[in-house]
Order: sequence, then structure tokens, then C-alpha cells
Amino acid sequence: GSPITLPEEITIDIGIDLEEKYGLGVGGDYTGTANVGKVKVKNGQVTFNGQPLGNQEQQAISAACRDTYKK
Repeated sequence: GSPITLPEEITIDIGIDLEEKYGLGVGGDYTGTANVGKVKVKNGQVTFNGQPLGNQEQQAISAACRDTYKK
């Protein structure tokens, strides 16, 4: 088959589940989640809320993702 073509830009929402972390959720129609920002990868540049990230910050995000998803 043909290889997968990646999009030119990848956006990842970063958030905190306050209900899980602090037990603040009320259930029902409401959630205890908070959106912190967006990580975007475009043309090899990684940004957080529009601010370029250096290598150290990119490594920290990668480590956090690996820890979260156990990969």
C-alpha cells in the first residue's frame, strides 16, 4: 500500500484533569478538565501557545507524553 502522508501541521491540546488529580469534578454535565494550551508542530518547529520551544522543552513534553501513555 501507499505510505501515510502526515499533515503539514499537528496540534496537540494540553490539559489537566482536575477531577482526577484533585477530586474536583461534580459529575453529570460538567467536567473537571482545564485546557492549558496547544503544542503545534509545523515545518520541524515546535511551539506552545505560539511560542517556540527549545530542545530542552521539547524533550520535557516528549517525556511527559511517554509517562502518560507508558510508551
